[in-house]
Amino acid sequence: MAIFFEDSRQEIGIDWLDVTLKFDNPGGSKAKQLYKGPWDDVRTRLIELLETTLGVKNPMETENNTGKGYNHILKYDNGLELQYHDELCYMGIAISFNGDTLRRYRQQGYTDRDIIQVLEWSYEDKPNDLLQEQVEWHRNGTRVDLAIDYFNTGLDVDTLATKTTRTKTIEVWFQQYDKEAQEYRERVSVAEPYAMMNDGTFQTLYVGRPGGTFQARIYNKFLEQTSKGAWIPEDVHAWTRAELVLKKDWTESFIRSGMETANDDEFGRLIYAYFLQKVMFKYAKSGREHEMTKDMKKQAKGATMVRYSKAKPDDFLRAKFEHMMGGSGLIGFLQILKGLEAEGHPGLREQFWELARTASEERDMPKDIAIRMASILALASHEDYRLPFGNR
Repeated sequence: MAIFFEDSRQEIGIDWLDVTLKFDNPGGSKAKQLYKGPWDDVRTRLIELLETTLGVKNPMETENNTGKGYNHILKYDNGLELQYHDELCYMGIAISFNGDTLRRYRQQGYTDRDIIQVLEWSYEDKPNDLLQEQVEWHRNGTRVDLAIDYFNTGLDVDTLATKTTRTKTIEVWFQQYDKEAQEYRERVSVAEPYAMMNDGTFQTLYVGRPGGTFQARIYNKFLEQTSKGAWIPEDVHAWTRAELVLKKDWTESFIRSGMETANDDEFGRLIYAYFLQKVMFKYAKSGREHEMTKDMKKQAKGATMVRYSKAKPDDFLRAKFEHMMGGSGLIGFLQILKGLEAEGHPGLREQFWELARTASEERDMPKDIAIRMASILALASHEDYRLPFGNR
């Protein structure tokens, strides 16, 4: 079920979720070589694993090219979709939970937090007998839509949209992480808001673009449901929805954060916290927060987010290792590593240095590192690093 806060007449939950089960593409033609031949068998095992985990079976399969480049679609009775390419193993298997699918899971007694919790997928597979290495298949979130429904609260889309897009008396702000201060700072957003009109009034306010890493939509859900003849909760005469679409690294950040929550209440507060990351409304002259933002901050109090980027730390270390070993940018790299533990990645610095020590046994110290060794040593000593290069 979605989470309903009776005192504020608000219901929150997930409205869409896309994830992919895949392995890291090593580049070149190696990905294709890994599963040349046995991909059909491996894919069958992975699909069975997903079906068991998600409680579905007996899909209807169609051959169709999708917008993401897959050419096969498996659709289950509850609307869940799995997509794959019959030749390109490195594209993995895409899993899509649309709004209807999530509602059906809720009808079976699952909460949105329950659905997030089952996404802890990790599967090791040996591609073929000729290779000794194991390939790890892991989850990668690609899109999540978060929804906050306001029932009979007096939140008027037309008034908010007019002040945000026409009179400019309300500005859009967001929260930006300050690495040095290790906290979030509020900044004016560069995402320009725009609105759509219906029958002479604004019924939808947008912040962000569909193709970006996020888009927020605040719209008159009551009007939408009425025009479609769809269900409206009993005693509801005004219904406004705020939706936030997150893509790329933000999706994985939300999933990992949701897995850390202890109960549905914590999970609900997380949704408010993520909305505040991208969209806050403040009056331009006074800086006073709009009631919607003020309420979100109250509801988000105590939420803890897991900051995530696939570029750091693991992939980042791999991508930058040769760059650093060549001598370029070591000081900057040390400064980046400085923030990793504070961001929830204990032990990564030591893992990196162990890799560097092993590779440096056959190398002399790069010349530009030798020139700057005094300042590097000072920084390393201050941060308790052990350098991979000997002083030769």
